[in-house]
Amino acid sequence: MKVAVRSLCEFAARSGSLEFRYTPSPTAEEGIRGHQKLQKRRLKACDRDTDYEAEYLLEGHIGEIELKGRADGYLSSDTSADSSFIPLLEEIKTHRGDLERLGEGQRQLHLAQLKVYGALLCLRDNLSAVRLRLVYYDIDRDQESPDESLWQAQVLIAFAEDLCHQYANWHRQETEHRLQRDSALQQLAFPYPEFRPFQRELSEAVYKGIFTRRQLLLEAPTGLGKTLGVSFPALKAMVKCGMDRLFLLSSRTTGRQLFMDALKQLSGYKPSDQKNTDRKNTDREKPEQALGAATQNAPLLPVRILELSAKEKSCEHPDKACHGDSCPLAEGFFDRLPHARQAAAQTYWLDQHEIRRIALEHEICPYYLAQEMARWSDLVVGDVNHYFDRQAILFSLSQQNDWKVVPLVDEAHNLIDRARGMYSAQLDRAHFSRALKDSKTAQSVPEPLKKPIQAVQQGWRKLIAEEAADHLDDTGSLASDQTLSNKTVSVNLDQVPEQLNGYLHQLVTDITDYLADSMKEHQPFHRQTQLLGYGEAQPPASSEQILQQLLFDTLGFLKLAELFDQHSLCTLELAKGNPRFREPKIKAALKIQNLIPADFLRERFNRAYATVLFSATLNPAEYYRDLLGMAGSQVAASAVTESEPNQESDQGPVIRTVSEPPREALWLSLPGPFQRHQLDLRRVPISTRFRDRNRSVPPICQRIAAQYRQKPGNYLVYLSSFSYLQQLEKGLTELYPEIPLQVQSAGMKEADRQHFIDRFRNEQGLVGLAVLGGAFSEGIDLPGDALIGVFVATLGLPPYDDFHETLSQRLEQRFGDGYRYTYLYPGLRKVIQAAGRLIRSPEDTGVIELIDDRFMQPEVQALMPDWWHR
Repeated sequence: MKVAVRSLCEFAARSGSLEFRYTPSPTAEEGIRGHQKLQKRRLKACDRDTDYEAEYLLEGHIGEIELKGRADGYLSSDTSADSSFIPLLEEIKTHRGDLERLGEGQRQLHLAQLKVYGALLCLRDNLSAVRLRLVYYDIDRDQESPDESLWQAQVLIAFAEDLCHQYANWHRQETEHRLQRDSALQQLAFPYPEFRPFQRELSEAVYKGIFTRRQLLLEAPTGLGKTLGVSFPALKAMVKCGMDRLFLLSSRTTGRQLFMDALKQLSGYKPSDQKNTDRKNTDREKPEQALGAATQNAPLLPVRILELSAKEKSCEHPDKACHGDSCPLAEGFFDRLPHARQAAAQTYWLDQHEIRRIALEHEICPYYLAQEMARWSDLVVGDVNHYFDRQAILFSLSQQNDWKVVPLVDEAHNLIDRARGMYSAQLDRAHFSRALKDSKTAQSVPEPLKKPIQAVQQGWRKLIAEEAADHLDDTGSLASDQTLSNKTVSVNLDQVPEQLNGYLHQLVTDITDYLADSMKEHQPFHRQTQLLGYGEAQPPASSEQILQQLLFDTLGFLKLAELFDQHSLCTLELAKGNPRFREPKIKAALKIQNLIPADFLRERFNRAYATVLFSATLNPAEYYRDLLGMAGSQVAASAVTESEPNQESDQGPVIRTVSEPPREALWLSLPGPFQRHQLDLRRVPISTRFRDRNRSVPPICQRIAAQYRQKPGNYLVYLSSFSYLQQLEKGLTELYPEIPLQVQSAGMKEADRQHFIDRFRNEQGLVGLAVLGGAFSEGIDLPGDALIGVFVATLGLPPYDDFHETLSQRLEQRFGDGYRYTYLYPGLRKVIQAAGRLIRSPEDTGVIELIDDRFMQPEVQALMPDWWHR
């Protein structure tokens, strides 16, 4: 097993405390540009007797370990050069701001990496000495801080041997673990005596897809057992395909819990289980046979299963910063990590509870222990952002260690919107205004930061004057017809404007330096006066939190601004400010909104060994394939040739193949266990368009009341907006006051949402009113009598506003189908998800009323689940 030099050093060369201070690191793109800038300088500076090579590959054996890595630069002599020339290896680390804020632990880690490179070079070329140069490059100031020294070969080799010795026992343990894991997975059997209907077809498709390195889009209805039917064959494929890691990802906590439940069944996990029982190895060659036979009483698999969670849900001390001077669980973290890591490695089931138990037992941070165990776990259950976000830990580790990985993505229909959010950012002018001075306490931000923030405000004024002149009057205020408090003026910009950029970059540097200096002087931050608020009801925020928020918002925006292209939209939004809340005369927000996430996600799919996306709603295939950037998606406005289905049956799966490198993307639609007789489907031609809503309310109320009287029970009614919901609530209350209502409200807290669901599970005779696409239209389970009917009084189409019209134009240019990709497909997906709350098992029955005349259209009907019609 090869080990990356960086991974070796991160394992064996770290000591001391966590050091996550105010050190906003450059993005990957900024880091690459910084490296390239210095490497070009080196090439120009070389004379004819020396050669400089960038990204210089070094590999070799030290003890039991085969090491591999790339030094950022290698300077060697020409054959005609003086024989006394000593080669030089260079490692470049990009950073921002004062270098003194970089902790000693980080510096030692960087030097360790360079020293191992030096050892590899000395061993390969039989050198007696080598020069090592560690360069810190401030990308904002274009400033190099080099540290060069001469190292003897025996010193470097001894250092590398010591690190490898520390790693050797762990390496042997991991090698043995891999053998045990693969042996057990070869014998893994399905945890039930038989598959559900079409569940085996699903599992076979997943196994074959991974085996042949495909990107899969799998549509399968609720009740088929998708999570187990996908997880089981993926585990079986790990051995045959030599896979290193399996990532089980979802957009919701409920989806992640389904993964954990499925893995409990497959692993035989019980809270008291800690030991593994060996099983005889068998080798099945055919994919269809490799799925295995049913068995019971399976032992705990020797497979490490880790559950990742968000930092805010794992943090034991949310009032403290993540460094040893502030948090007791960060102090001495790396000194105590080896024992905690060993304990976790011997515990196959690492859910949030178990990670927390081990971490607190060893007095280290649970969140960062989980991050460490992501390096060593076979299966990682987490959120989609852990792989698809720009700073995603799972993707980063996969690239660093050259892993073969397969992401399994549940509720994949949500990935488009989630990815758009990952690659969007916003700056609010009001945040900078509020930071300058608190109207109540008359206290302001620290003196060194006043001028930089005032400069940003000057940039805002310049931006508004130049980009929104048509919307301003002679005094520089919003024109009289645009000054309503609820009126927002949106200006689309061709590029991210540069008026703010220089000021923002300077502000980042100044805030970073100020916070770093304050920490060195041990100045307190917590429980200080409120400098930045969002109205009277907001609790006071510390100045540390305010400055951090400004810093992170600004950095996030600048990072995306560098990548701005036709995949995104930049808008300047203006509205009348409210002086009562310390807002400027004109509120302004500068937004970068991602429209086509495919351009960011394509690399994530292509770098994976295979990918499996599954959901109850992934139709039509080309919509998800195109917007997610999967193999076969369009990368320009040209059409894509799609073959005729090679399998099609009323009783079996439908497969479409899209031909384009790296491999064809496969779309598979499976029938479910439900039958048409379980469902009373009605299409009601009452227009719910905006212009018709007032007159639509009485007949819709009448239909709800008639159904309720005919068969009392629990019903859910989905509307397009809270405004429409309130109209219907008023109509039902006035016309049919005897019907008990449970009504969703805007901004419901988690406890209130749970109460809403619990009433349906524990009571009878309720009519719930909810917004389509909201918290109650997917991800909730109301089987049996908990729900006997669903009314959907909307086609779910997004509003026809400037943003969606611009989106439609961009998607038309790229994919040739702007209307459907913007309006129809996203709307109907929400309708199907909401209606899917009704039939959750083969025993459930009920009524679905689709209320809108457009539901009568053949194109709309063709996009509904097949079993609704069959």
